[in-house]
Formats: sequence, structure tokens, C-alpha cells
Amino acid sequence: MEFHFAVYKCCGMPYLLSTIETLRLRIGPSFHDLYPEFAIQKYGVHNMVIGA
Repeated sequence: MEFHFAVYKCCGMPYLLSTIETLRLRIGPSFHDLYPEFAIQKYGVHNMVIGA
């Protein structure tokens, strides 16, 4: 997250940064419900290949 926001800040568009921050605050809690393993272990979401 810190990396992404550093990139956003470099774009020099404060309105865009404000919009992204607002959206992140709104959607953030949903990620904890969708990916509870990330909320606990902080390792991220991995795509699994089934049948490979």
C-alpha cells in the first residue's frame, strides 16, 4: 500500500490522490471479509492453479 501511494503522490494530481484514498477507506473493510486469511496472516492473496 505504501508503495502504491508513493507512486500516486508522484503523479502530481492531488484530486486523484484524494479520490483514491477515499475509495480505499470505503473498500478496505470489504477485503477483510473477502480475504480473512490476509487480515490474519498478512501474506496476501494467491491464485491457485487446480489440476495442474
